[in-house]
Amino acid sequence: LADVAAAYPGRFAVFGCMPLPFVQPALDEARRAFDELGAWGINLCTSYPGLKLDSPELEPFYAYLNERQALVFLHPDGFCSPEVLDDYGLDWALGAVYDDALAATRLIVSGILDRYPNIDWIVPHLGGVLLLIDRLDRMWERYKPWKERIPNPPTSYYHRLYFDACSHNPNTWLLAKRIFPMDRIVYGTDYPFRGRPNLIEACELMRGAGFDEGEIEQVMSGNIRPRLQEFLTLAAR
Repeated sequence: LADVAAAYPGRFAVFGCMPLPFVQPALDEARRAFDELGAWGINLCTSYPGLKLDSPELEPFYAYLNERQALVFLHPDGFCSPEVLDDYGLDWALGAVYDDALAATRLIVSGILDRYPNIDWIVPHLGGVLLLIDRLDRMWERYKPWKERIPNPPTSYYHRLYFDACSHNPNTWLLAKRIFPMDRIVYGTDYPFRGRPNLIEACELMRGAGFDEGEIEQVMSGNIRPRLQEFLTLAAR
């Protein structure tokens, strides 16, 4: 991947894969990814055995990512609540999109987004079921521990997250257009789990949901372009 990115600068970017839940090896690998491989960002799962994204053990890791102004791409690894989602493929059919939303909500409510403002996060699948949750702000208003952790309602943090466009339902796009800031939606395909014919699917779904051509251009490249230019500038130093 590093060789491909080097051969096509500005077109491809490398993301490092971390050996979590082992924190010190993850720190070592993050440094190798950035300093030796020219990585632009880091891939993380939405949860790990015995380790949540807001676990205190991860604070040194996030401090380093914050220092490097890293971009972090989240993805579920087959969320499975014991005995509830074990059968019928429910861990992926339902569990994955719940795990997307759980991860994003934990990052918000734990205060990680406030403590490490230089990390940019990409939440997959248009935020999963985060689109359907209208309870977060009401919970913040009524539940004192949330207000003690974060100064503003949870949905006000949506502008701190990116949401990738891997969603195959036009109704989901209608909700995304109404709920998420337009400049925080970025292109995503789920390739290679989805085939090459699906690479253009996001454009078709956006048109069906009423996105104009300018908004589609934003999602396809415009929203992430400044972040890529920033990375290339830092790499040149």
